[in-house]
Amino acid sequence: MELPDENDQVAITKFAMSFNAYEVYGSFEKASEVAKSSRRSSLEELRAELFMAVRGSNHRRDDAFMNMYKELKPYLEKYAGDKT
Repeated sequence: MELPDENDQVAITKFAMSFNAYEVYGSFEKASEVAKSSRRSSLEELRAELFMAVRGSNHRRDDAFMNMYKELKPYLEKYAGDKT
């Protein structure tokens, strides 16, 4: 899995939205719970956290997800070989 550059807002958004945490976890509530927990113990949890950050930024019309991606990137790199 190739990760987007930390400064490429469009690529980060596309990457985040390629993982539908609502679908994976079955509901908004469960996806939100996983994202808020910040366990970061699997690629799936990291993708959920980023997905929810992008959804929140879209709702608020801000780019706060960019900082979240920068924070998550080292963890994503660690798990990138596991699964997408």
